[in-house]
Amino acid sequence: MAVTLQSNERDAVYAQITADFTLFGDLEHAMGVGEEEACYRLGRKITDGLRLILDGGLGWQQKTVGPTVLTLPDSELRRILMRMEEQAVNLHESRRPDAEEVQADLDEIAAVRTAAGSVFDQTHP
Repeated sequence: MAVTLQSNERDAVYAQITADFTLFGDLEHAMGVGEEEACYRLGRKITDGLRLILDGGLGWQQKTVGPTVLTLPDSELRRILMRMEEQAVNLHESRRPDAEEVQADLDEIAAVRTAAGSVFDQTHP
């Protein structure tokens, strides 16, 4: 069955794939020190990304304006996207404390602006 991604979904997947391309240096290092498990993990990330781009219908465009039809078999798409989802969840969880702190700061700034607006609305210049 054909799988269609909306442009924002496709572009997010593409961005993650191109971010994974920076792992070539890590792969080279792992190869040099004989870390076979790391080599397999890093190689799989890179290979999956290339597979989606070259054979899976994702293509090389950085941004798209319309839907993208993925052409890999369902089982392969599910395997690749399960790995990518796990990676995204791990990254989200690792950044959550920082995001919550930033959000608290933004909420406080917004409250100060709201208070200033209230004062301006209730006073005369």
